[in-house]
Amino acid sequence: MMRPLGNLVLTTLICVCLVPRGAAQTLSMINGGFELDSPIASPPAGWTTSEGKAYVTGGSGLSPVDPTSAFSGDNFVTMNRLAGGDTFPDQAQAMSISQIVDVSAFAALIDAGDKYLDLSFAYNAADPSDYGVVSIGFLDEIGGALGFGVTFNTSSKPTASASWANHSLYGQVPSTTRLIQFTLAGERTTGGVGSARNVNFDSLTAQLLDELPPLPSRDVVHGDLVQFNSNGAWSWYQDERAIVDQSRGELLVGSIANRGGLGGEVADGQVQTSHFDLATRTRSIVTHNDLESYGAGDDHNVPAYLQKQDGDILAFYAPHNNRNGVEDDRSYYRTFNAGSETWGPESEYHWWPEIPSNAPGSGGTTYSNVFQLSAEDTDGDGNGRLYNIARTQQSPHIMYSDNNGSTWQYGGQLTEQPEAKPAGGNYVNGYYKYWSNGVDRIDFIATEYHPRDFNTSIYHAYIQGGKMYDSLGNEIDADIFDAAGSFDASLVPSTDDFTPVFSANGVNQSRAWNTDVMRYPDGTIATLFKTREAPYDNNANVDTDDHRVWYGRFDPTTQQWTTTEIAKAGARLFGSEQDYTGLGALDPSDPTTIFISSPINPSDDTETDHHEIYKGVTGDNGLTWNWSAVTENSSVDNLRPIIPQWDEENTALLWWRGSMSSSQNYDAAVVGLLLNGNEALGDIHYVDATAGNTTLTSGRTLTMTSGSGAGAIDDLWHVRTGVGNGGDVFTADEVGGEEVPTIQTSVEGLDAGVYDVFAYFWVGDSEDWRVVAGLSQDDLSVYRMRGSQQVEESRFEGEVLASEVDRRMYQAYLGRASVADGGSIAAFIDDYSTSGSGRVWYDGLGYALVTEPLLGDFNNDGVVDAADYSVWRDNLGASITLPNEDPSVTPGTVSEQDYETWRKNYGAVAAAPSTGGAREVPEPAAAWLLPGLAGRWWLSRPEK
Repeated sequence: MMRPLGNLVLTTLICVCLVPRGAAQTLSMINGGFELDSPIASPPAGWTTSEGKAYVTGGSGLSPVDPTSAFSGDNFVTMNRLAGGDTFPDQAQAMSISQIVDVSAFAALIDAGDKYLDLSFAYNAADPSDYGVVSIGFLDEIGGALGFGVTFNTSSKPTASASWANHSLYGQVPSTTRLIQFTLAGERTTGGVGSARNVNFDSLTAQLLDELPPLPSRDVVHGDLVQFNSNGAWSWYQDERAIVDQSRGELLVGSIANRGGLGGEVADGQVQTSHFDLATRTRSIVTHNDLESYGAGDDHNVPAYLQKQDGDILAFYAPHNNRNGVEDDRSYYRTFNAGSETWGPESEYHWWPEIPSNAPGSGGTTYSNVFQLSAEDTDGDGNGRLYNIARTQQSPHIMYSDNNGSTWQYGGQLTEQPEAKPAGGNYVNGYYKYWSNGVDRIDFIATEYHPRDFNTSIYHAYIQGGKMYDSLGNEIDADIFDAAGSFDASLVPSTDDFTPVFSANGVNQSRAWNTDVMRYPDGTIATLFKTREAPYDNNANVDTDDHRVWYGRFDPTTQQWTTTEIAKAGARLFGSEQDYTGLGALDPSDPTTIFISSPINPSDDTETDHHEIYKGVTGDNGLTWNWSAVTENSSVDNLRPIIPQWDEENTALLWWRGSMSSSQNYDAAVVGLLLNGNEALGDIHYVDATAGNTTLTSGRTLTMTSGSGAGAIDDLWHVRTGVGNGGDVFTADEVGGEEVPTIQTSVEGLDAGVYDVFAYFWVGDSEDWRVVAGLSQDDLSVYRMRGSQQVEESRFEGEVLASEVDRRMYQAYLGRASVADGGSIAAFIDDYSTSGSGRVWYDGLGYALVTEPLLGDFNNDGVVDAADYSVWRDNLGASITLPNEDPSVTPGTVSEQDYETWRKNYGAVAAAPSTGGAREVPEPAAAWLLPGLAGRWWLSRPEK
């Protein structure tokens, strides 16, 4: 089956590999390289100004993020008005040029069908406040639009500063096309600033092709991606941001929405908890407050959770130093009653009236870190002391409760400013990451200041019995509460008193920043942090394009810290923060495993278009790591992974997925993978949505329109023919906003079992198509690329079409259904009626049987046989995890224990019910089992 190619950034190597296999006819585009002009010409020869102005330049007089020379030749076109010396007022205006090319000479070829257009170009769009748009429109002989055009938005693939990127934009040419319009535009993001549009283009060429190269995979996730919130993100200095309530079988995930995401201004600033049922895999979202800091929803305002000893859940959150532009000292908190399963009223704690007047510092409150130490039961009621450690007046301060959260007291300033001071002043007196065993100890790692202000290092200390100790157990504060009544600097420690973990020497590593910390039952302490790979420079904006990931480990036997650089973290995440990176997470149940986010593959240092998630496994206490990708070829960034404490058999790997240009401007979805070593997933059975199995939710017949073109704005579902699986798809909102009725697609006559259920919808390349779906009409979620994954054809029982020309089919995970023999499954589908910007192309549903893994089936083919022995023998001693290992064996290394698993299970065969058996996987090549090349099997978490 031919799989046409969608949008792809082409390197020189890829351009060589992807030479079209069919004949090509080059189109006569005028001045595609902008060499017919002398700077500054406006508009360039052969192009028409559509809006604003664009100029030809050789690269002089532009901003630092713009290129200084053309991609090829002498000139390129820029949307940066400074090139033309214009002085018109700053406004969020578009600057665009267009050119119409006559293709009537190819009319016979085009009308015969199956002709494709390839537009190749170079672009630069490195300023996160600006983006470029390249579009292709197909017109008839009198200029009427045909079909729908093809668009590329550079925000999906921004460039590095002052550099060029290649791209090819493809589209199927409709019959009767006689004119093709090419448009180049530069625009500003919502909330973007500045009067210049830092967008540039060069070297445009277009050709007609008989066929296209194979479509590369995009938005690959090794596992079934779960969306917890369609609009949300988090910062990283509040914990825990997610917790597993094992007694109730629920995962709680906190996030805060932003106006840049779904819901826009209405959703902006909503502090939310997603309650995720681990049995049904369905979610409900509770909004606690609307906290906008610095003008918008702020990722710092996310809640931190604690499950108390009585089973209730405490949530704390604070408005990042200010609320609605005014300094704010409040911490907000609510309690979830586990018995009634309801949230209680919101309460406020005001810090400033409680802090001694002689305490140093200024500024509002942010971050929340909530703990309960069961050993500190001062009143003997069976509930230990509760702590919330938050930053206010630039330093960490303590509030605590000895009556299980009914009332709170001020506990004093935890630490003070170290002796060395930043030359230019400081924003904050250190950043702290905390961890607690829940009994008698709180560990933390810290920096002296913000790395923007100081050449920061990493330090460790811990609290126990109301005192503070360094890593070796030396007392450094005899009473952590003695600054509550009156501040005395001699009684408050600083990082000067802590144990150094990593010292930034200023020679080759500088500006360290902490990411995560964990103390394991054997006394091992692990930490993740980042540095800049450069000498220290007083200018904070120097050397921000090369950050590194470090792993630190405290050995309880030797009583020493060791630190190791383990990966590259790439350039800063966005312009206004020099040291923001993708971050990482330690696995609380497995000290050999970590997950990181990086735009550079740690296996081979290959740069990727976006931040991806990688799993690292060590067999030598962190000195070396074997890496495998969790996500690949993503169209947006995957950022800030976290792992809440669960158990030895289960892991919840969570992160958020989208784009961010500041802490107050992002468009992201909160997603994750649920990894269970005691279950496996069979093949997915795809069910195409048709008029026979899809009805109104009332069961009544669905009234629809149909045809090969787009549906009208009539609030009716439209069946678009000639596309998708089965030859048609259900569409809505194609040419404008509609509000179509909710429908359901059902499959009946299933065997008894538990099934994971999916909805499938199409997404146009560089577009934001979506679907609203769920397993209940009362529990629907919006799915886009950010909360979904492109389908993987090999996972289906039969043949499924996964891509067409310039669009791909995506998988939305809806939940888990328990079905009696002969029972049914239904998926409920709707459009996102509050917005007309995202069309719906719904194609069908899928279901897969959840089974137990077949231990010893090391090649994952459904049989334990001699082939599995060969896999074990060939990999004996390797630092990898085989599929279907016994969860009780030593993880991360192929050992003699794995042979015993194979021997005990030799001859076993996976069950294969008629409606969902074990997934068949082809026999792997030898390289498939090498470290760093693992497929989706490893994410079933067999090593636990």
